[in-house]
Amino acid sequence: MKRNIAFTLAEVLITLGIIGIVAALTIPSLVAKHQEKQTVAQLKKFYSVMNNAMLRAIEENGEVSNWGLSTSILDDTEAEDGDIDESSQGRDKFIDIITKYLNTTSICKYSDNKCEIWYGKNLKGLVNSSDNLSNRIILNDGTIITNIHISHPKCDYVDGNNVLQKTYCGPLKVDLNGKNPPNIQGRDIFDFMISAKGIYPGGSQLDYMNTPLTSSGCSKNTTGRTGGLNCTAWVLYQENMDYLHCDDLSWNGKHKCK
Repeated sequence: MKRNIAFTLAEVLITLGIIGIVAALTIPSLVAKHQEKQTVAQLKKFYSVMNNAMLRAIEENGEVSNWGLSTSILDDTEAEDGDIDESSQGRDKFIDIITKYLNTTSICKYSDNKCEIWYGKNLKGLVNSSDNLSNRIILNDGTIITNIHISHPKCDYVDGNNVLQKTYCGPLKVDLNGKNPPNIQGRDIFDFMISAKGIYPGGSQLDYMNTPLTSSGCSKNTTGRTGGLNCTAWVLYQENMDYLHCDDLSWNGKHKCK
């Protein structure tokens, strides 16, 4: 007599339950890792696009120090309504030139006095009220270039040892997914430095090669407004965002949590 071998309903339900528990434990981690890989790819793409735009702008307009820029003295929060000061015109001049070499959908300059304002957060989720993300260039892929400042219009400040760092002009930030959440430094907001020779990532100008990454401000445990700043170089060069998951990373030591 032939016996039919099959699972009972109880066995099937138990198996499905185990599969569900395993999936619940592993899928969020897999999704997070996938999102981080996407962020790395997006940041590398922006770095390439922005650097190419800068090099083309320099080729056609001459050295950045001769662009007629002026010092961005005021924070966006300090200017009064309708007050178009020399510092805003300096930033506007940079935007006018660089956007000729970028594929943009919209531009809002500081002097327009109508840019929608929002604030970035540090890696602990604390709002940086002094970090106003107002003036902006929106690219056709949704990326936003914002927080542009020209602190050294002659690009003569020495910020490090290589040729880009010796010709520092000022900072800018990029929000890779626009105004969409989380709007957190080191997650979707990253900082770059404008130089007379192109741009370079925040963090690469700091001499922290022999100390933990946390010393540079690229740490989820940094409470100040710098928490998450200076992660840009790490993401580009190490191609991971493991600083979100562990605190013992360093440039000359451990590069991944596992």
